[in-house]
Amino acid sequence: MTAGKGVVPEAGWLCGSGLECDFGLLPDEGLRTTDERVFAAGDLAQSPDLIHGDRRVNAVWPVAVEQGRVAALNMAGLKAAYAGSMAMNAIPVFGSNMISVGAVNPALTKGCDELTAAPLIEAIKAGKIRSAVGVVGCNNPKVKQDYQNANLIRECIKRDLLVLVTGCVTVSTGKQGLLVPEAADLIDSRIRAKRQALGLAP
Repeated sequence: MTAGKGVVPEAGWLCGSGLECDFGLLPDEGLRTTDERVFAAGDLAQSPDLIHGDRRVNAVWPVAVEQGRVAALNMAGLKAAYAGSMAMNAIPVFGSNMISVGAVNPALTKGCDELTAAPLIEAIKAGKIRSAVGVVGCNNPKVKQDYQNANLIRECIKRDLLVLVTGCVTVSTGKQGLLVPEAADLIDSRIRAKRQALGLAP
């Protein structure tokens, strides 16, 4: 077990410099700041979050590597755009799979220490959740396995199964649009009709 102190970007000294900033610096899609000579990448870059739809600092090394690549291409005059990222809690580090748990981002998880599994347990007891499937993986979003994971998750949603995802598979799932409430529209119409007849939400 490794205890980490977390990442809180020290952007205060930059906020008075004329560069647009919030929790971190706010670069454009090419990771260029409001000063065209300055680029932001890594733990200081507050870029689009693919899940939440706003701009966040997702301070993990795969994000920093990709942002660094995009920023470097633009510095070299080769136009490149950074699509965005999402928080992940499982990544391989030096050949070992690392998983983070707990309040990994205190700024965004205030009050989470007060949460319990009671609502989930009660929903299962009441029959509102019939079954669940967990999909765990840490693959590159470009490889075939992640498309297979996304197809598996899509089929589970069609059957009205609660799907829990973690690790890098979350990236491909998010890019497929399967981590938003609208994904419930995929549920088979016959199952949806039965659930509605029983007064249960999908």
